[in-house]
Amino acid sequence: MEESGLYGVKLRRWPVEVDRLIRDGPSSRGTGSSPQAESNFADISSARLRLGSHDVTRPVSKDGSEATFWVRLPAGPTRLRAQFVSAGRGGSPHAAYYVGVMRVAEPR
Repeated sequence: MEESGLYGVKLRRWPVEVDRLIRDGPSSRGTGSSPQAESNFADISSARLRLGSHDVTRPVSKDGSEATFWVRLPAGPTRLRAQFVSAGRGGSPHAAYYVGVMRVAEPR
């Protein structure tokens, strides 16, 4: 992070321009996929963000297109890992392919 402060982090499975929900599978909008692959995405129940010393999990709504986290971070290099987790089958992870990070202006 270039500056310390409060950051908003948004996790998505699809780019903003595509307008798909987190739980949409590859064929949800007509792109073609097997029913088995489709079901792997339908049971996503939470999003997990590991960023610096933070390890936060939050539920994902059925009609959500992104999961947003708010974290306070120090300046300097850090590591980020973002994923969605299925409710079934032992909590299978799915990549959060799109991550947006924005520093929130704080009043002085």
